Amino acid sequence: MELRHKNLILCILSSTCLLFLFSCQEQTFIRSDSFTRYGAQRVAYQGSSIAELVMDPYPWLHLEANSEQRQPIYIGATPREIALNLYPFEATEAKLPESLRVLGEKHLEEIRRALFESKSISKGQPFEIEGWPARDDRGRLTWAFARWRPGANHVWRWLNGERTSKKIDPEDIEPRFLYPKYPQDFYLIFTGALQMEGLYDKPLFGDCLWTNIMTDPLMASPIEGWVEPYLIDKYRQDPGVLDRMCLILPQPARFNGKPVTLNR
Repeated sequence: MELRHKNLILCILSSTCLLFLFSCQEQTFIRSDSFTRYGAQRVAYQGSSIAELVMDPYPWLHLEANSEQRQPIYIGATPREIALNLYPFEATEAKLPESLRVLGEKHLEEIRRALFESKSISKGQPFEIEGWPARDDRGRLTWAFARWRPGANHVWRWLNGERTSKKIDPEDIEPRFLYPKYPQDFYLIFTGALQMEGLYDKPLFGDCLWTNIMTDPLMASPIEGWVEPYLIDKYRQDPGVLDRMCLILPQPARFNGKPVTLNR
């Protein structure tokens, strides 16, 4: 009998919330029923935000277990307010705890230090980074940081989570690189829970941000991300998936129902 785990997360924001202001663009959703629909013919994404790649427009209508796909953090209207069109559905400000802002600044300083030590940036050089609020494996609020670049005229590069030292608790979440063309990685992404070795193991498919494959994986172009878990069989059977790379990341946050990322 298949074991299914339902995670119920009660998100309580302190009365001393920071009003975190940012601009967010409305996203156009493209629903995919099969990886073959796009395959090798789909061009690499050229947009400005990873949030535009999110495939599921209504995650609040079918709350997946976090072990199958991490649920987004709702930083504007709640799922109930969105579904019932209740105030403050049209809220213009995202609310985040002050402690999360402080945590984010600590992680950004750590990432800056890692980039400097790897000679990716010079001392004091500004850089842009894309991230969003997320929850770690223990359900604690933290930050997911996906990619960085020296400036708006430069190419984005994925962060390498193995490079950054982890001295801050809770840790941030950075990309984990998996290649379906390798049997072990294919197993981690697509194997059903009943066929996995561990009692609590689940496939990582729902947390995949799909990219093309390049000689330098940090330069890979994103294609689509966070596909609904029920499509796992169609993706598993499509040979085109072997020409892709999967970056394991929690999906972007939601502001009034729309996926958003924050650039700093």
